[in-house]
Amino acid sequence: MLLGILITSMLQPARARAFTPDAAVRVAMRAADALPQGAWDPAMDGAVQAAMSQRVAAEDADPESWLPLHRYAAPAAGDITLAGTLAADAPHAFAGAVASLSDAFASGDRNRWPQALERLAAYACDLADPYQNSALDLDEAPGGRARFGDLLAPESTPAVTARAESLAPGRALAEAVAMARGSAALRDTLERLAATGDSTAMDRLQHDRLDAATLLARRAVVAAWRATAALPDPGTMPLHVSPNPVRGHMTLTLSFVVPRSGAARFELFDLAGRRAVARDLGRLAAGAHVIDLDDVAGAERPGLYFARITTPAGIATARVVLATR
Repeated sequence: MLLGILITSMLQPARARAFTPDAAVRVAMRAADALPQGAWDPAMDGAVQAAMSQRVAAEDADPESWLPLHRYAAPAAGDITLAGTLAADAPHAFAGAVASLSDAFASGDRNRWPQALERLAAYACDLADPYQNSALDLDEAPGGRARFGDLLAPESTPAVTARAESLAPGRALAEAVAMARGSAALRDTLERLAATGDSTAMDRLQHDRLDAATLLARRAVVAAWRATAALPDPGTMPLHVSPNPVRGHMTLTLSFVVPRSGAARFELFDLAGRRAVARDLGRLAAGAHVIDLDDVAGAERPGLYFARITTPAGIATARVVLATR
């Protein structure tokens, strides 16, 4: 994209934009799709767009201050290490965005999610841009940067539906550096395509880098969600809670499968492990069940909670967001 800032060299100014802000917003939306079903409210899509617009305006007003956060001067040779990174560079900005998104998820305040997701997607796009991750004083083929920054049609944005693997815990910075170095290695290819006017290959490279940004953002979203607690990923657990988020004293609908008959109990815990709600569900027969719990009192504070159903056959869990009324 990469955000509307200016890269200024001693020779000529050039926009630092691998993709347009709209393309970065679409990357954010594809990343949100990696969350468990029901976690992301489509009504928040507009807030992501608004957050991106605010960021672009702020950075356009003072590009020099923001410039380091969108770049990484990858070494030309050597092992992939963190020795060459600075606290104010694109890899660190991405790692910070992953941590901020995890904090937003843990807070349960869904108003914080769009801005945190927009920030993460923006820096993922930076890391995927060959121009952003190579030296400023390199020669550029006329029109190459502008051509690479052309607006991508919505249908060109990767429609990723496969389940995203998580970034390994504590590996966000290292993976960001690896992405930046991989992008830098494509700079010569990009210049050759621009010089020869090979628009088909240029389009392919542009889409490949957008694919890379999308995959990195999706993996980071899964990592941020999982970091909110040490429980297994709710997308793999046999318990579904709706509506999610829940507001006030709305009825909770629990959908789950009991492998064998026995007594069942429902509990709701906050992030500190305190039990906010406990209900005996009675003796349940083996098979699928859908149970409505009316007026679940006890969980009064907005935030992220963990639902648990305990049966003789085992435990099923899911995350539940209690939103403001």
